[in-house]
Amino acid sequence: MLMDKYFKNSIISLRLYLSYFFKKVAKDEVLIYAEALTFNTLLAVIPLLGLVFSFARAIIPEDTLIIKSFELLVKLLPEEVAGFVVEKIIYFLDRIKHFPLGKFSLLTYFMMSIGLLFFVEGCLNRIYLSTEKRTIRERISFFWLTLTVAPFILLISIATHGYLEARFKYATYLLFIFMAFVFYLIYYYFPVRKVPRKYALISSFITTILWGILSFGFSLYVKYAVSYSAIYGSLSTIFFFFLWIFLNWLLFLLGAELTVFLSLRHNLFKPKLPCGWDRIILLKTVYENFLKGKSLSLERLENKLNIAPDRLYELLNELEKRGYILIAEGLVLPTRDLGSLKLSELLGLAEEVLKEAKSLSLLSNFLEGTRLKDIIDEDERECKL
Repeated sequence: MLMDKYFKNSIISLRLYLSYFFKKVAKDEVLIYAEALTFNTLLAVIPLLGLVFSFARAIIPEDTLIIKSFELLVKLLPEEVAGFVVEKIIYFLDRIKHFPLGKFSLLTYFMMSIGLLFFVEGCLNRIYLSTEKRTIRERISFFWLTLTVAPFILLISIATHGYLEARFKYATYLLFIFMAFVFYLIYYYFPVRKVPRKYALISSFITTILWGILSFGFSLYVKYAVSYSAIYGSLSTIFFFFLWIFLNWLLFLLGAELTVFLSLRHNLFKPKLPCGWDRIILLKTVYENFLKGKSLSLERLENKLNIAPDRLYELLNELEKRGYILIAEGLVLPTRDLGSLKLSELLGLAEEVLKEAKSLSLLSNFLEGTRLKDIIDEDERECKL
């Protein structure tokens, strides 16, 4: 009986976890953002290739670069996609040979590539429930560093792959570990809101494993999807390439959702307060601590309040837009005079609604006459007693 009860509770918990995960995925519009990232990638792929191979040609001989790139891409991508990408790389290198990139072109490529990174950061901040934002200066500095370091990381993998494969039997597994490491760096450092490292690491390994399964499944799909080849001919390769990019971005965003889910799973089942009252409790906590000379960080506020994480960050965004609070450098600060905050206003009750509730005049007068300051003062009096 005890085992049956434990098993039943486990099933119920699993259903609740999965329900929350997929509801958040739907709420964050992951499919739409994956499509948008696919489009942005198509715009930025030439600038990115230009940057990477402009650096690469200065370090690795061109023929070696093509061969090593092909060997690596065959390992990582389905056959149809790998062939298409390598063909474009060869064409691109040939064009660079005849029309070398100048300083202005490289700068333009940098700016176009930064545009993609801006969008990736925005998607991850939405998923991570981040209320903070980097300044334009911080973002450009961070992305500039990313675009400077990324080509060297890629070149290291291209240059060492053949060497490792010749000397180690399980070199392919090292490649997957390298991919997991790249996912970890993105999941941990790209969003403004930080999560525990272990959850970013777990998610990165799960995402890499799922990526391997996706790659195998996509190869089978391409192999047996005869209708596309028959209808579109050689153009079917472009369709498969676009689809592959979309599926990769979708998996990447789901991995980010998993990271957030793991870090917040302990707080998922906090009770949901009636709409409006959670707003009052949040503001009361912020203003109360401020009056005591304490500033609440986002993390402390999350641990202090019995409000579900997604609802908490939704409230913080709403209250900041309405001018009740200011979020700066990870701290939540009050911006309004405490004596001017009426309960009716915080509950979102319009004056017309209160006037119509004539039969509830006592309640109406209480909501109109009571301010947040009165509640805090009453709490202090009770504590002294």
